[in-house]
Amino acid sequence: MPANSDIGEVVVPGPAQLGQTIRRVRELRGINQAELAELTDLHRTYVSKIENDTPADTLGRLLRIIRALGLELVIRPAESGDGR
Repeated sequence: MPANSDIGEVVVPGPAQLGQTIRRVRELRGINQAELAELTDLHRTYVSKIENDTPADTLGRLLRIIRALGLELVIRPAESGDGR
């Protein structure tokens, strides 16, 4: 698996960017959607929906609240480097 530092830092202005980032990191880690679903105790179709910009409405609403407060969601590698 590539090191977490390979993904850099990503600003997530909306659900589409979050889904794209999840897909990119999943692919860098060499795992498929079914494996990610098993790791997260989610259904594979839900993982697919997130990656394809059709996440639960809650995510979009949370991102709107974050933006309204003048904040941004940033994804960066975990300091522990263990992918968790």
